[in-house]
Amino acid sequence: MKIAIVGSVYKDINIFNKIILETDCDAVLCTGNVGIKNHILAPYISGEKVFKKFIYVVPGIIEDFNLVDSIVNREIVIPNFFIFKQGQKIDISHNGETVGVTGFGKGFSPVSYTKDILEGKRIRHFNKTEMEELKRNLATNIILMHELPNQWLGNSMNFSDDTFVLLQNTLALYLFCGKYEKWLLYRHKNGINHSTYLTFLPKANSDYGILDTKKWSFSSISIVKNEGA
Repeated sequence: MKIAIVGSVYKDINIFNKIILETDCDAVLCTGNVGIKNHILAPYISGEKVFKKFIYVVPGIIEDFNLVDSIVNREIVIPNFFIFKQGQKIDISHNGETVGVTGFGKGFSPVSYTKDILEGKRIRHFNKTEMEELKRNLATNIILMHELPNQWLGNSMNFSDDTFVLLQNTLALYLFCGKYEKWLLYRHKNGINHSTYLTFLPKANSDYGILDTKKWSFSSISIVKNEGA
């Protein structure tokens, strides 16, 4: 299976179809800051436009979370467009191959993380209870996140305890994160025979990646072409 891995879209949701046409990928995973808003998704909600392959996204912090909830709860159905609940695992199947993906969106806030408060702007941030839900799905192939718990500190790889626990215990081969908007590949060896590759992605209109799940190889693709939508 060939899966396009895409960073922040920032409302340019037509870029999904551009990438699909450019790569002939089987599916697209997006790490958040999509621009999930009524006026942006309107042609896809009405059916005027259609996503050409299945798009799987986690929400970032710029989304309209009322609309996010309506799509997650299936009150609004957009063909070929799926938003993960926090810590939800799904299986993507194609030509007899199945890949497990677990999604975890929203941003990190120290106050919201330690308290189960999801009011006002804090609805844009995840908390520790939701992180525990993610940890229940460590038997997955891919983890798709918008932001890690706590800050990532430079090149020293000083992760928070929750990030370290996640990396140390997951069976995922790749953990993709879009918040930091720069290419970075960090191999975390979490066993004698297993490593998890933590990969930060730049903005989608700059570069994106292709994951070949038959070989479990990941490579970057330079600037998206403008033609086709």
